Amino acid sequence: MSWDKKARGHEGGYLYRNKRVNGRPVKVYVGRGPAAEMAALLDEREREQRQAARLKVLEERAALALADLALGQARELANLLATATLILGGHHLHHGCWRRRRGCHAASEG
Repeated sequence: MSWDKKARGHEGGYLYRNKRVNGRPVKVYVGRGPAAEMAALLDEREREQRQAARLKVLEERAALALADLALGQARELANLLATATLILGGHHLHHGCWRRRRGCHAASEG
């Protein structure tokens, strides 16, 4: 949106909106005077609302990224705890599967 002054025109200027038609930028005349000023205020309010919505989305994405990071760390700790428990219980990892070692008895079995 822009206010244009013409050399021989109205003192307050003329309001134009920029839009695309068939992929090409086109200036569309909105008007002049109080009606154009009201349209400019409405356009400004819409622009601010779009900006606020964009900021809200970015904040939500940041919060989700933090939650995802915390979940990943918790998963790593859980895997570490499970691995330690299995190793201490006399198991070993064989081609991706946990197996009990032969001839090894856990301390709890006595």
